Amino acid sequence: DIKVQRCFLKLEVHRAVCTSWGGVLGFTPTYKGSLAVSQRQCRVAHEQGHMNITLGHSSVYLSQLVVGNTKHKQSFLHGSNIDGKDRCTKTNGAVYEGPQKPKSENYSYNQVVLAEIYLSLDEETGLKDTMNGEILVPRLGIKMNYSPAQRMVTEKTPVLRSTK
Repeated sequence: DIKVQRCFLKLEVHRAVCTSWGGVLGFTPTYKGSLAVSQRQCRVAHEQGHMNITLGHSSVYLSQLVVGNTKHKQSFLHGSNIDGKDRCTKTNGAVYEGPQKPKSENYSYNQVVLAEIYLSLDEETGLKDTMNGEILVPRLGIKMNYSPAQRMVTEKTPVLRSTK
């Protein structure tokens, strides 16, 4: 048996206009979907319980990650913010609008950008087929390429760890 460690990262990005009087006019979604997680990021999340995610020129740090729980975090990007009195601090550079436009040329300084991040970690039991160089995860109906020398999946899917 082998443990298949998996990470799921969902992202929603919204932006709103900062008015001349410092208020905010309605949020508009610019992206909703999944974000790729590297094997290294997933391994660190499982082993150390944290992950740093880069969105444009902003970073969002997630901590206290636990297998089986979904972590949700809201974070304003690019120096933007809304204070407790609904006053707006505008962005300080290019606006991240999701992975399809990671460094938008939209340098409009009259907006605020909010990211909502959902990160889930889980583990599945897999079966190692060294003869065919595959890992089988029967419950999910998944076959993955596996290199015994590397001791990890050779595709952009789960990180693997042997159980003892």
